[in-house]
Amino acid sequence: MRTIDEVNAELEQVRDQLARRKKLLSVRDNLLEQRRERQRTEEETAQALYREESDVEELEHMSFKALLAALKGDREEQLSRERREALSAKLRHDQAVRDLEDIQRRIEALEEELRPLVDCSARLRELMEEKAAVLRAQGGAEGERLADLEEELAQVRARRKELGEALYAGRQVLSAAGRMESSLDSAASMGTWDMLGGGLFATAAKHQHLDEARYAADEVQGALRSFRTELADVSMKIESPTVEVGQFATFADYFFDGLFADWAVQNRIHDAQWSVSSVRSKVEQVINRLRYMDEEEERRSVALEREREEILNQAQ
Repeated sequence: MRTIDEVNAELEQVRDQLARRKKLLSVRDNLLEQRRERQRTEEETAQALYREESDVEELEHMSFKALLAALKGDREEQLSRERREALSAKLRHDQAVRDLEDIQRRIEALEEELRPLVDCSARLRELMEEKAAVLRAQGGAEGERLADLEEELAQVRARRKELGEALYAGRQVLSAAGRMESSLDSAASMGTWDMLGGGLFATAAKHQHLDEARYAADEVQGALRSFRTELADVSMKIESPTVEVGQFATFADYFFDGLFADWAVQNRIHDAQWSVSSVRSKVEQVINRLRYMDEEEERRSVALEREREEILNQAQ
């Protein structure tokens, strides 16, 4: 018969594997739901792109719509507007396609990681039976209480690990949002200069910063998706009514609607600044709640460890 320490060492390994499997399954379910959402978005944006490109083609060629616009004298204005709308539709469709590809890669990686963890539950039951036999052989109330404490401490460690991963993902969102805010602030400054007669340099600089903001938006979107999946295991414990994790998935759609539909308009930049600021505020609220939960778990861990030490010190 093995010693209790040997059994506990393997138990900790199996518990870690089981906790990992549970988390992976939860994350996979969350990603499958996200994939369904983004598939709908991809289909909708593909249809919108087709319509916008058709409108541009009609105005560029000798169609009835182009002839009517020419007679009214606003063909070039209509064509410019339709091209901007087509650009906005293309950017939204491209984003939806990138989101789908990213989600699919994550699902495939999860499936690969889940394969060797399929037998964890059965092994845990075997080890618990072995541990019960060792404790029965030892006898005494102290042995039974120590077993209970080990189980509770293992649960606390698992919860703190989940909270730590969620906190890290949240900080990644804040970091990406900061980079996006910096690009938007620079674009806003250049836009003001442009409107005051800054010339081609101000216009080029503004568009460069808008391009940087567009790439930063991809980073924010990816970081939010990671944060959302990390919250899958702890979201049920977050009771703040201001936190709606589902809102995060639509951030990029809002951003592209607001910024690229007419990216030469200064107030669109301000709308985008407000949008990323709002996301930052929501994420900070969730992070504060996660920190409080982690502190609670730490206090519980200290109390359990103290009781365990007392039992060990008193045992003869």
